[in-house]
Amino acid sequence: MIPEPLTVSESQFCDSNKERIEKEVEDFNARAGNKSDEYDCPICKNRRLIAFAEKSSVYNDWIMRTTSCQCVKKIESKKQAKESGLGDLLNLRVNGFKAIEDWQKDLKQLVVDYIQNGGDHWLALLGSSGAGKTHLCATVSNALLEKTQVRYEVWPSMMKNLKKDVFSQNGTKEMLNDLMNIPVLYIDDLFKGVVTDQDVSLMFDLLNHRYNTERITIITSEWLMEDLAKIDVAIAGRIKERCGKYLRQIVGSEKNYRFRS
Repeated sequence: MIPEPLTVSESQFCDSNKERIEKEVEDFNARAGNKSDEYDCPICKNRRLIAFAEKSSVYNDWIMRTTSCQCVKKIESKKQAKESGLGDLLNLRVNGFKAIEDWQKDLKQLVVDYIQNGGDHWLALLGSSGAGKTHLCATVSNALLEKTQVRYEVWPSMMKNLKKDVFSQNGTKEMLNDLMNIPVLYIDDLFKGVVTDQDVSLMFDLLNHRYNTERITIITSEWLMEDLAKIDVAIAGRIKERCGKYLRQIVGSEKNYRFRS
């Protein structure tokens, strides 16, 4: 348990109390909290709080206050990364993407620009398999993880679990609600394989909610925009509108690194 912050009663406030308050601050900061597997912090000694002396504008005297240690953000970031589902993709960074040809340089610059501008739009990389779409979108997800929650889902397994969540006898729609409301959702390989009417209906509900609530959505797919429109024009239209300039289509099997010597 984290020790409760020390308090100072109103009757104790006077200018002569400065040394006493500073001593209480020193004693508080010397206390050790409980050791945790989350993060062993040498600064706060696992209390997750830092005390400091401050002259109160209300009482015109010295009091002790506490603030969260910087380790709290680190712990939250680690937790979000673990829960994101990105796994080994967490290790990917923009600098690790080899951009030799012009189309690769364009993709890399697009992602850099997206990250630097805060990621308020959606991002979609469509087309050729093996062009680095997953790598680049993972780097964006990793950058956004430093600020907010991110969820990574691969289309086939996502739909399998989502249909159980919504349509089974014991379905709760908990997963659907989570996917609708997570601040950042990254869907990899959208509409991969056979796509049913049920798949399209669920995906419209999911993306339409995120469209209306302006939640960041990152998408990769081997389908081009005209192909997505044939599957469902409403879904394609929402993706195109929300992405704006952050939509790229990669055409040509020669761009698949897996086929290169």
